[in-house]
Amino acid sequence: MFRFISSIVLLSTLLYLGNSRIGSLPPLFNFLDPVHGVWISSNIEERSSTTLKPIEGLSDKVQIVYDSRQVPHIYAQSTEDVLIGLGYAVARDRLFQLELQTRATAGTLTEILGERVLPLDQQARQLGLAWAAEKNHSALNPTSESFRYQLAYAQGVNAWIRGMTASELPLEYHLLGQKPMEWHPQYSAYLLKRMGWTLSMKNTERKKNLASGLVGKDAANALFPVNSWIQEPMQPNGHQEPRFDLNPLPEPTDPYDEPGNSPSHLSLFTLPEQLDQNNFLETTLGSNNWAISPGRSNNGNPILAGDPHLNLSLPSIWYEAHLHVAGELEVYGVTIPGSPAINIGFNRNVAWTFTNTGSDVMDFYREEVDNPQDPQAYLLDNQ
Repeated sequence: MFRFISSIVLLSTLLYLGNSRIGSLPPLFNFLDPVHGVWISSNIEERSSTTLKPIEGLSDKVQIVYDSRQVPHIYAQSTEDVLIGLGYAVARDRLFQLELQTRATAGTLTEILGERVLPLDQQARQLGLAWAAEKNHSALNPTSESFRYQLAYAQGVNAWIRGMTASELPLEYHLLGQKPMEWHPQYSAYLLKRMGWTLSMKNTERKKNLASGLVGKDAANALFPVNSWIQEPMQPNGHQEPRFDLNPLPEPTDPYDEPGNSPSHLSLFTLPEQLDQNNFLETTLGSNNWAISPGRSNNGNPILAGDPHLNLSLPSIWYEAHLHVAGELEVYGVTIPGSPAINIGFNRNVAWTFTNTGSDVMDFYREEVDNPQDPQAYLLDNQ
């Protein structure tokens, strides 16, 4: 009898543990379920061409053809339809990326990743990026292109989510014991806000204040001027000598030949190591791009090069695609998952790329509260 009761208790314990989450791990029985568990996750190296079935928002058929590099070529009869196809293709390849970056902006990572990421959610909510995105999206005219294109993209993402089979659920969802969330049109605005924050790396005021304590106010102003003497537009303004000389460059000289330029005399402006902890020394994102005119290329065609320097990520921030609407649109390039557009690319007439200016677009304010330990009120206009 004792052995029977022990077996029942053991079995009940195993059933309970097998159907419960342990820390961040998914329920073991669900994870190992031979029908719906991780075993059926497919690892398809080659995508097959797809003709989208009638789905919400689709006015005509959309065909997605994958080439040998697994780049989707999307053919449709309208811009909205081709963006539905783009959302569908991106969700097919990058569904977890779409959700994770959206939750990172909204401050809802803890819902799927647990308390360990609470500081990230707190920072996101303090920044208010999602709040700003929702506000911008709600102000859009429903008949505007921005609204219609974001809606079409969202319809494509949701069409993939609703139509995918159990074997097509990304591995990450199995590991977390989660299901994909519904994609809303305003999540495209979340992405733009997040990218704006990512590229707002300049912090001149704080750096100047820190430098002032080391080298004095006058030197700090010289190091971090509001208007730099070297700033000159590419198109000379006529008020001073143009800084850009297009004549052939002189032969390079050895800098050590100049008096005072020996290695022993060269030095860099360095700061105490502890300032690194105050974000004084930071990894700066930057980019560059350039163009060559037809007369300077071997084949007589212009060349445009864009080199956007963004942090390395896995998967990549870029997603390559080709969009085609007969007589209306044909564009090839890269998009960022979540964006209903080709961000860098070319069409039949023009190619484009972009970079970040590195401008100081961040401001810091000192906030005075009544009680730093338990603030209930803050000072505004001396009240």
